[in-house]
This record gives sequence, C-alpha cells and structure tokens, in this order.
Amino acid sequence: MRTQVLALALTAPAAAVAACPTAADLETGIRFEVAGGEWEIFTKMPNGMIVSEYFLEPKVSSRTILAKGLYMVELVDLENGDFVPGTRSTFAFPVAPDQMPDPRDGGGWNLQVAVSDQDGLFAETQVYEFGAVQNQTYGACTYDMIPVNFWFGEGEIDPEFYDVMHYLPQLGIAYLAEAKGGEYADVFDYVGISVVK
Repeated sequence: MRTQVLALALTAPAAAVAACPTAADLETGIRFEVAGGEWEIFTKMPNGMIVSEYFLEPKVSSRTILAKGLYMVELVDLENGDFVPGTRSTFAFPVAPDQMPDPRDGGGWNLQVAVSDQDGLFAETQVYEFGAVQNQTYGACTYDMIPVNFWFGEGEIDPEFYDVMHYLPQLGIAYLAEAKGGEYADVFDYVGISVVK
C-alpha cells in the first residue's frame, strides 16, 4: 500500500504537466478561463493565422484574427455566431507575417497600419515594446510569458494610454491582459487553460 501511494505521488506531477496544452493543440483549440467568468478560445487557421474568440457569454463574443499570434489583422463582434453589422475592422500591415518581429528577439516595432472600419479607411500608428521573459501560471500549467506594451492611434500617440498583452512563445499566441489609460487600468486575469476537445 505504501509503495502504491508513493508511486501515485511521484507520477501525479508528470501527469499534470502532460495535460498542459501545447502549440499542437491549436488545431482543435486552446481555451483560457478569465476570472470575471469570460473565456477565450484560440485556434490555428490553415494559413497559419490564429483565430481568437473572446466570449462574454455563450452567444456573445468578439473574434480576432492574429498574424504570428500577436498582430491583429481583423476584429469583429459576433452574436449567435453571426457578424454584428458595423463592427468589422481590418488592419493591413506593410510587411508579410513572416517578416513581422518575433517578441522573443526583444526590442519592439514602430509602424503605420492601414485600417478599414465603418468610418472608412485611415492610417494608424502602432508601437510595440517587447519585455523580458517571465513565468505565467494558469491553474497547474506554467509557461514563458513576454509582456508586450502596445500603443495605437491616429496621429501622435499618448504614452499614458496603451494595452499590455501577454505573449506565450511556447504556444505562439497572445491575449489582452491590461488596458491602461492615465489613472485607470482594466485588468483581465487569465486563471485557467485547457484543450478544446
């Protein structure tokens, strides 16, 4: 009996680690639980783009298409799986996805992006700042995480208003962790992760 208990104790951590999602699980989907009750599911498209769908409730969500798992190329709201009219925005980058910076290399990226939305076509300044690698834990799973500070807007950028994204290089995806503006900050606390079956 004592030997069986010891064997279970030794194998339990290995089983927990094995259950943590990997980049290969993007084929079926990786789901994150958010502390506020929302959830986000990431999947990989045949062209290598990442689709993120953030659910406020089962039939209300927003869908984002990400180049290299980080750079937003499309955003739209959904209800019952259908596009909500007037909510689609697209972002055209000056380089192909394989030429976009990898946050693992450090530094950042400053560029102009062509944006198309319900108000028409305009140029947007985007500034990315890649931080140092940290550890981030979701339930029993821990991953490397690179914080990415992201400023955007038409014309001159206000340094006090920016988003913080968490990029997970082992999975090749990023999610919005904070939206900062002057004296306020909206925090999105991701607390769990699992594979979509």
